[in-house]
Amino acid sequence: MLDINHAIILTNKVKIKAVANNQLATARVAGKIQSELHGLDVRSYQAKQYLASVVPKLQQLDKLLGY
Repeated sequence: MLDINHAIILTNKVKIKAVANNQLATARVAGKIQSELHGLDVRSYQAKQYLASVVPKLQQLDKLLGY
């Protein structure tokens, strides 16, 4: 399981790459995800579910925006 700090860093990378590629809608969504991550209680089951569903998508976006 990834920790929340890693997910926040990954979200920030995606946001920066999206802005650099002029994909402002993607950057806006990444910003919303980042704010949701800051508000999560890392010990809750919902937080673990959220991380398990969001982090793989962020990793995929990070790879796609890198090309």
